[in-house]
Amino acid sequence: MKPIYYLLLGCLLSATACQKTDVDDPAFDVTAESLTVKTGEAVKFKFNGDPGLISFYSGEVGNDYAFKDGRIVEAGEVFMSFNTNTQYGSQANQFSVWASTDFNGKYNIGDVKAATWVDITNRFTIATGTTYINSGSKSLNDIVVDGKPLFIAFKYVMNQPVATLGAGRTWRVQSFSLKSNTSIGTQTLADQVSAGWLLVYEGPKEETGRSSITSTTITLRANAVNTTAYTEDWCISQPVQPGSVDMGPDRSVPVKGYANSRLEEYTHTYTQPGTYKATFVAANSNIHDKKQVLKELEITVTP
Repeated sequence: MKPIYYLLLGCLLSATACQKTDVDDPAFDVTAESLTVKTGEAVKFKFNGDPGLISFYSGEVGNDYAFKDGRIVEAGEVFMSFNTNTQYGSQANQFSVWASTDFNGKYNIGDVKAATWVDITNRFTIATGTTYINSGSKSLNDIVVDGKPLFIAFKYVMNQPVATLGAGRTWRVQSFSLKSNTSIGTQTLADQVSAGWLLVYEGPKEETGRSSITSTTITLRANAVNTTAYTEDWCISQPVQPGSVDMGPDRSVPVKGYANSRLEEYTHTYTQPGTYKATFVAANSNIHDKKQVLKELEITVTP
């Protein structure tokens, strides 16, 4: 039995040693029918070769081979805008706008008061009547601290005595926008809904039916019953990250897999004018080996 055993073992080892574990270099090339197209016009890429895998990077943000290992978007200039209107009552100096980079995110009046808030009201145009007025888009770059969150607050104060200062007014805020002009274009940091507003009160505030938040409008107003007490309403956003952002790696688009038959062409449509480096990655691979080749074409997209 031993001679047969060793003979079989030898054959098995020999077969294993002769088994191919590496893969062939992918034979692959790409051409384009035209290297210049108009916005919205498809680019038609022609393939030569049949690699096992093909993936595509258009060169657009989020799909750029140059950032396959990660993309850090540096902080851009931050701009804020909103609309306001006011009606009823006559009391002045009730509404103001604030920003903080050290609020701890605990939405109670003690922690709100403990934070450092910068009054930015005078940067904006504020309504004087029932017609909604746009505040203008104003920079907050002098307040932004890279690596720290930014909180925005709309503050409403009901001063006393009413007999001297007048009845409380109703203030409304709509169309809030916080944007950053970055290297990859204008990015929305927060809007009316995504800001995630929360109300915090000081004083005996009648919450039900008075100040409120909906998906379109922040409403700030005085008590209806207890009108002789000083109150503060703070409508505060969730933390916004206006500094440098790690976007993670740009991802490729899968074009062909091993289960797919030979592919002759591929099309892609660019939606913005510019110059893009279209990159195709062709590969052959198995559990032991992988070989790949890059093919790049510069595509010019005109308006």
